Amino acid sequence: MTSRTPDAPVRSASAIGLMAIVVAVLAFSSSSSIVRLADAPATAVAFWRMSIAVVLWHGWMAIKGIRITRAQWRRAILPGVCFGLNITLFFTAITRTSIAHAEFIGGLAPLLIVPIGAKLFGERLAGKALGWALVAIVGMALVLFTGPSTNSATVGGDAITLVAASTWTAYVLSTKALRGDMDVTRYMGAITPIALLVIAPIAIGRGDVLDVPAHAWIYIAALALLTGVLSHGLIVFAQHHMPVATISILQVGQPALAVVWAFVLVDERVVAWQIVGGAVVIASLALFIVTARRVEANRRRADLAEALVGQQYEGATAPVRTPRRRGTA
Repeated sequence: MTSRTPDAPVRSASAIGLMAIVVAVLAFSSSSSIVRLADAPATAVAFWRMSIAVVLWHGWMAIKGIRITRAQWRRAILPGVCFGLNITLFFTAITRTSIAHAEFIGGLAPLLIVPIGAKLFGERLAGKALGWALVAIVGMALVLFTGPSTNSATVGGDAITLVAASTWTAYVLSTKALRGDMDVTRYMGAITPIALLVIAPIAIGRGDVLDVPAHAWIYIAALALLTGVLSHGLIVFAQHHMPVATISILQVGQPALAVVWAFVLVDERVVAWQIVGGAVVIASLALFIVTARRVEANRRRADLAEALVGQQYEGATAPVRTPRRRGTA
């Protein structure tokens, strides 16, 4: 007969969240290559990707008979606006700075999310684990800045990317704070139309929302499925199983994987230092996961032992009551 330790359900939930984030990062990292294959205006791609995502989420809700209450719509306003702004700003930044700069600045979001998450939600990450996260950021820099240079970086584009990273931070943290008991389908069904309302005026105002070549639609549809449904849905799901700080650090792997997708899908050249940097990112994130899970397991065991000692102490010091005999005064 096998026995389960008291923290086994917690470890199982954490493993499920980890698997969800790994799949989400793999899907997210392919997006820049898919956008390049589409060869369409960036804001038009953002608009139609979000439009398809809205149709998919609400189509599934109609099939399942899921409805969103007025209170839930109100809770979705802030994360939905941040979501739409992030996509619009990032797609704009890509056209005004180098992909390397945009990916690197976006990958620095954990530097904001980790301390703010600790302050707002009491999330704790071990110092040893955070050390491996910093090594992963160094590896990401190797991947992005040792590749073939296009000399397309600008200060203005970098500034827009920095604002985009801030809106992503706000989206992640507001999702954690405001989602409440909303399931993934209901939550994504609420924030995607709000995000589309943010994107639409910008895309339509640029006048190129209809300048989409016929071959691009398959790539836009793939982007909607992979990022608008799968990746974002899995990230929202994972937030119920692991800290937002851990999720954001694991997403540092996205830029490194994006280089791999670019090599496979669009024949982009990869140099030796990028391979070294990618290996550093993957190894560091693996060590981050192992270290964080080990420290958390030790912390839970210590808390459990302290609780058991406290119970034993209370039992030992509780006064013993002697039952009174009948007929005695």
